[in-house]
Amino acid sequence: MGKGLMYKGIFLGAVIGGALTLLDHDTRRGAKLLVNKTKVKANFYKNHPAIFAADLRNQYEHLSASLLSGMNSTIQMLASIEGLIEQVEDKRRIE
Repeated sequence: MGKGLMYKGIFLGAVIGGALTLLDHDTRRGAKLLVNKTKVKANFYKNHPAIFAADLRNQYEHLSASLLSGMNSTIQMLASIEGLIEQVEDKRRIE
């Protein structure tokens, strides 16, 4: 029962916080522009589904390449750390 109350509180806080931020004129104007831009883009993709599929695929390929690059960097870093640990262990064995 506590989780349900927590989620309701989070939702209520988000709604109230969002409503309060819309009291600012610049924020309202920015939100309106963002909604209109999203609406235009959604209508464009609705009328051109092939372009939507191509854009989606390109974004997926870019994300996959970025993730793979990050994973390779992490593997290289871990290999370097492993090498340093082995050097420290070797020095300790010698002493």
